[in-house]
Amino acid sequence: MHKDVITAVIKQYGLKCKVVPENAGREFTVYGFIEPLNYKSKYVAGGNFSVNGYLDGGYSLFIGEARCRTDLLGYGTVIECEDGKYTLVHGDIYHKGKHPLYSRAILRRVSEDNSNV
Repeated sequence: MHKDVITAVIKQYGLKCKVVPENAGREFTVYGFIEPLNYKSKYVAGGNFSVNGYLDGGYSLFIGEARCRTDLLGYGTVIECEDGKYTLVHGDIYHKGKHPLYSRAILRRVSEDNSNV
């Protein structure tokens, strides 16, 4: 039940994103939210705190459908949304008991010349 509600909210209000696995796997589409990070954590070693809500280097948090399985995707997987292109830095999945509820990941924005910002 919880998964259905969370998935419905993500699909209703999230961005449509194309996921291109780094291991040349089959690309797929999911819905999710991308939010700029404004704090440092164990997942983001570099960067400085900015009151504007961004880390230098363009790190963001992704919350998406559980079927995205960011915990199984490799570093360098590309997630493309209408607001830009990102590479996966770290991914995991949130479970309730044995049931995955949603995926989450730390992303880094890719500039137009395909280098990390």
